[in-house]
Amino acid sequence: MEDALEVYLRPYDEKQPAICMDEQPAQLPGEKREDNGYARKGTCRVFMAVEPLGGKRYVSASARRTRQDWAREAKPLVTDRHPQAEKVVLAMDNLNAHTLSSLYEIYPAQEAFAIAQKLEIQYAQAWLSA
Repeated sequence: MEDALEVYLRPYDEKQPAICMDEQPAQLPGEKREDNGYARKGTCRVFMAVEPLGGKRYVSASARRTRQDWAREAKPLVTDRHPQAEKVVLAMDNLNAHTLSSLYEIYPAQEAFAIAQKLEIQYAQAWLSA
């Protein structure tokens, strides 16, 4: 529990930014019907990564919530948004898709390894249940 909470006590460090990442389902409503309801046009997953000490947030949507979708969200945190960081500290829940092995499912091993080496993952579930 203390390890995860300690992430939020660290001073801001652009070489080790602390980011909270989560996802949630969202309905995609269509046009309003005459009976005051909406036609449902499907669902999506909204991914949000928030860097509270850096004052940044990143939002994207995906049709599903798979291991590959998580990997596609994790990569840009390292390669595009924080390329100069030594480590990106990522706090998130311990959903089975939120693992470094997910990177290896869609990226070549050398690329997945490079991304994984720059991530420090703190699973929030451990401190929520304690």
